[in-house]
Amino acid sequence: MKHIKSKLAPFKSLLKIILSTPLIYPAYQIIRKHLTKSRIFFLIKRILLKRKGYLKPSDIAKIRDIHKSNAGNRSNSLSLLINNSTDSDPLTIGFIITENNPSTIYGDYFTAHGLGDELKKFGYRIVYLPERPVYEWHRLSSIDLLVVMRHTFDPILLRNYPGIISIAWIRGYVDEWCRNPWFKDYDIVIASSEKSLRYAEQFTDSEKCLAVLRLAVDADKFKPGPPVSKYEADISFVGNLFEVPREFSQKLTIPSGISFNFYGRLENKRHRLNKYHRGEVSHSEISRIYNSSKIVLEDCTPMCKPWGCINGRTFEAMSCGACVISNEVPGLKELFGDAIVTYKDRQDLNSAISFLLANEEKRMEIGIQAREKIIRLHTYKHRSREFRDILTKSLASKNDAPPKVTA
Repeated sequence: MKHIKSKLAPFKSLLKIILSTPLIYPAYQIIRKHLTKSRIFFLIKRILLKRKGYLKPSDIAKIRDIHKSNAGNRSNSLSLLINNSTDSDPLTIGFIITENNPSTIYGDYFTAHGLGDELKKFGYRIVYLPERPVYEWHRLSSIDLLVVMRHTFDPILLRNYPGIISIAWIRGYVDEWCRNPWFKDYDIVIASSEKSLRYAEQFTDSEKCLAVLRLAVDADKFKPGPPVSKYEADISFVGNLFEVPREFSQKLTIPSGISFNFYGRLENKRHRLNKYHRGEVSHSEISRIYNSSKIVLEDCTPMCKPWGCINGRTFEAMSCGACVISNEVPGLKELFGDAIVTYKDRQDLNSAISFLLANEEKRMEIGIQAREKIIRLHTYKHRSREFRDILTKSLASKNDAPPKVTA
């Protein structure tokens, strides 16, 4: 199998390059969306889940001799959620993610761990269930609350655990989430923007769509610090360039004498920004890059931008006190005001870069405002409290009991 994969690798790379061209990519996306929404595709996925044995009750908790609850069927779930738990059998919150590996390129890992680390401080037990490299989405026997961060997760996997409270957290791919045949099966829907939450109400019971829960940042990991010589640059961008066209890469002009560093995965080595590509970096290095850059470019992808779903790196760069320039995203300026700079078109972007590179005082002013905004409202400590409040109110309304929260 490995031999076959190695033989196919060049063809896979060539296909990705072809699909990334501006004329072909929109057509590819339309075809892909049509196929994934089709009833046949939906049935094939479920047949595969059944054949692989993922629809059978999991005994993984017995195998590992770990905590096992009655999968959500606990009369004291509300009490355990509301109060800081010191119980020997705490409330267990699971996160459905792509990979459970700090070197992953998938943002759901960092979002889940950022929120999960803070939720642990309330006394909850946190479990991360990855899709890759070993499929664990079906290992649900110990879970009370399940936070689903992937639109491809099929709630049929929950059929043997009817007591689990399932929570869809929409952070992008909004249309794909909402048009899935199983979207109505989720107990609770939260989203990272008001626009995506309102859209979700059209596809399920509106009472399930509870609140906006934005992304955030660990402000102790992403904080102002000294520049690192190997990362110093006038402009930096951290992100991946796959087949999806990125707005900044189409509009950015690098004038002579200006240094630009691009970190992340680049699949098309013939891309015009390849000469600025500095390779991939670990997540722990990103704050050092931000602290060594006069300007940090952020780029909300086409899967998130139309819905106002602000990406995690925007919060991370601002938390470092960086001067951030981003493409326009619905709600971004309303959220951050003058603490972030946005652009509409090529001229707008390049004018902003020229002005800010010539005005250190203005860059510093923007960076200070950015850090202050994050510390005041947008850390995962804030989000953990918001998450607990959302769930508390939901469970309390179902139990007809007023919540009494312990600080």
